[in-house]
Amino acid sequence: MPRLFLLPGMGGNTRMYGGINSGNGVELVKINYPANTDFATLRELAAIIIDANHITADDWIGGTSMGGMVAVEIADLLHLPRTYLLGSCCTPTAINRVLRGLAPYGSKLRWDWVQDSLRHLPRGVRSLTSDMVLSYAPIFYNKACLAIARWRGIERARLPGELFHMHGRWDVVIRPPAYPATLINAGHLLTIERPALVERFLHFGRL
Repeated sequence: MPRLFLLPGMGGNTRMYGGINSGNGVELVKINYPANTDFATLRELAAIIIDANHITADDWIGGTSMGGMVAVEIADLLHLPRTYLLGSCCTPTAINRVLRGLAPYGSKLRWDWVQDSLRHLPRGVRSLTSDMVLSYAPIFYNKACLAIARWRGIERARLPGELFHMHGRWDVVIRPPAYPATLINAGHLLTIERPALVERFLHFGRL
């Protein structure tokens, strides 16, 4: 049974995939980002994740948002047979231009202040997404923002193996790709908005 490792978005953790389960001969391995923050690029982060999770050349990789960008780097490093992108991209030109321009400033943002503000929200107001932002040390977000700003990506034609891409039609963070992809009625957080459809896509590679 192939193992499909799934990475969350930058402000997410395995709870992003809470409604998605293994099946149809595919073992889903949901992973968080490691505590090791000694990285300056997404490719360096990819290498840390490979070592921390013992990912091999026989495995599959996938991810949401920034997790998909890191997945692309992992696929390239290990020449993996399959890569799954969920509301993500192969190159930075697909990222919203405003957000791409703000990424370097995110590397200087006091993320500890952001997290403290979220902690003081009333429990009834705090959401899954705000809770997930508290999962990592502030320095992780600083480094991740800078790594995204530096990221050049890998053209789809250069990716090893097969690429399976699902994207929300209403995504304003990363625009849908120009190449053929599975588009669904959703925004950026597909795994939270439409978990049943994402699960089917991961099991069968299509809807």
